[in-house]
Formats: sequence, structure tokens, C-alpha cells
Amino acid sequence: MRSVLIDWFIEIMQKYRLSHETIALAIKYTDRTLSKLRVNRNKLQLVGVTALMLASKVYEISPPMVEEWVYICHDHYDAQKVCAMEALMLNELEFCMLEVTSLDFLSVWMQILSACQQHKTMAYV
Repeated sequence: MRSVLIDWFIEIMQKYRLSHETIALAIKYTDRTLSKLRVNRNKLQLVGVTALMLASKVYEISPPMVEEWVYICHDHYDAQKVCAMEALMLNELEFCMLEVTSLDFLSVWMQILSACQQHKTMAYV
């Protein structure tokens, strides 16, 4: 079910033009929450949309409002349930919101490779 949730994240990213950093952080929040909480299958989308909402508050310039996230879920959950899950996830994540994601490692490696290519070119001169 996690792979279905990640595919849904990507669809939302494309439709609402969210950044790659937001999606990577939302995946990290989802994984950390699911490792600590036992979540029923019918609440997995609630965890996912709440993780997206939390991550968008970190990386997006103007994150969507709670009502927009409820709309994204096709009104399966109301704003109160999303806010309650937000509070629960914040407690489970111990308010540790800035995480190192795989995207961060990728950007560092891209910088290193770029630097190596520049030094290699300068070595030939």
C-alpha cells in the first residue's frame, strides 16, 4: 500500500506543482509515522495527506490550506480529522520536522560530481 500512496503523492505533486523536496519530506514523515503507529488501511490516505500538509508547510512558499487537502482526499476526511492527525503526527515525530532526505544526498553528490568534472577539465589545461 505504501507504493500506491507514493504514486498518489506524485500525482498530487504534478497537479498542484509541489516541489520535489516537499514530496521527499512527506515520504519521510509517512515512513516515520508508520514505523511508530499502527495505522488501519482506511486511514493510510489520512496519514499521507497529513504528511503532505506538514511537508508543504516546510518547503512551499504558500502551502495549501486544510480545506484544499480535504478536497484532495475527495472529502473522505473532514478538516477536524486532518488537524487531529496533524497533532498526532507532530507528537509521534517529536516535532522534529527538518529531516535529511534522499534528495538532499542526491544534491550533494551532484555538486561533488560537478566539482570533479570542473577540476578534471582544469587538469587538462
